[in-house]
Amino acid sequence: MKKIISGLILVLVLSLTVTVFATSRKDEPCRSCNGRGWYKCTMCNGHGQRRCSFCGGEGYIFYRDGSKETCENCRGKGWFPCGSCDEGKVECYACYGTGVQRYVGQ
Repeated sequence: MKKIISGLILVLVLSLTVTVFATSRKDEPCRSCNGRGWYKCTMCNGHGQRRCSFCGGEGYIFYRDGSKETCENCRGKGWFPCGSCDEGKVECYACYGTGVQRYVGQ
């Protein structure tokens, strides 16, 4: 009988604790991204494109005899889509891109 009563008290305390936490949350701008929901990509410096390392961003391969050939790696563009971001932006890991974090009130 004593175990049942102590178990009920524990369930009651846990239930009250969950209720207090659920009602005392505050939505505030995310501290990690300052409320933007994203960071500037460090791989492409926020440009959304990366320079072709094969041709150095020129789009052509230059030879010593003065001739040039279109770079097959980037097909003459000199750049690639970044692949690490979405148009130079990376979603904030702390707020999952919402710009808002929920903090438990005191």
